[in-house]
Amino acid sequence: MYPIVRKETLADNIILMDIKAPRVANECLPGQFIIAKTDEVGERIPLTICDYDREKETVTIVVQTIGAGTERMMALNEGDALEDFVGPLGCPSELCEEENIEETRKKIIETREWTKKELRALGFTFGDSMSNFIFASHERVPATELFEALRREHIYVRHFTKERINNYLRISIGTREEMETFIRFLKEYLKEA
Repeated sequence: MYPIVRKETLADNIILMDIKAPRVANECLPGQFIIAKTDEVGERIPLTICDYDREKETVTIVVQTIGAGTERMMALNEGDALEDFVGPLGCPSELCEEENIEETRKKIIETREWTKKELRALGFTFGDSMSNFIFASHERVPATELFEALRREHIYVRHFTKERINNYLRISIGTREEMETFIRFLKEYLKEA
């Protein structure tokens, strides 16, 4: 069993959890993921490792409600435990050399904050994301329409059809150039919408 030592709500349907997982915390590297399972009947859920603390032997994950499995995970609280927490899995990021980690982290944060400012100016609303994505909704243009328009331009975001979140886009933070392309397209599209 893998105890939940901290649970924090980031938005209505997004939580952050610190999980006590000594082996994973001691072996993981940036860019890797885990597979978590709430209980014996729960689904296997792949989640990115958002952070880790080797001294505390914890791994930080962010969970967004998408289906039954993530809803079960969201219902757990500090002191509860996950049945399985397998990892680390996947290849570490190529940017893992010690000298690049801090510089890369700063670039991602700067790009995320710039993107949030630009999105707000365009009429998007969202929680104050501290991760590598923004879960946003536009004040007048439906998410489905934006998703399709972006996809036609080969700009990829995620869109979910579940009723509670069907008017939101999950926007992953890319490079500054990628995010500038994304914002430039939205500015032009929203002028005509």
